[in-house]
Amino acid sequence: MLDVQSIYYSAQHSKRTKFWWTRLMMAEVENGLDNPCASYINQLRKRAYGENYTEALAYTDGTYAENDLAILKECEVKTRIFNC
Repeated sequence: MLDVQSIYYSAQHSKRTKFWWTRLMMAEVENGLDNPCASYINQLRKRAYGENYTEALAYTDGTYAENDLAILKECEVKTRIFNC
């Protein structure tokens, strides 16, 4: 029997994880090229916090190591949320 609800959930889950992982990968690439990466991290935070997002939650670019740590922390949070 075809479970339409499961298929719908699976498709929505896939869209969300693609959004997160592409932003995290782009942040990592930009950071590796010594370019600003805060915009990608902030896209993730804006989507996660929704209406509750404020500039106080915004990430600002730091050193390579600081940016890398911020990316890893975002990755850890998203992995826990999406269980992937």
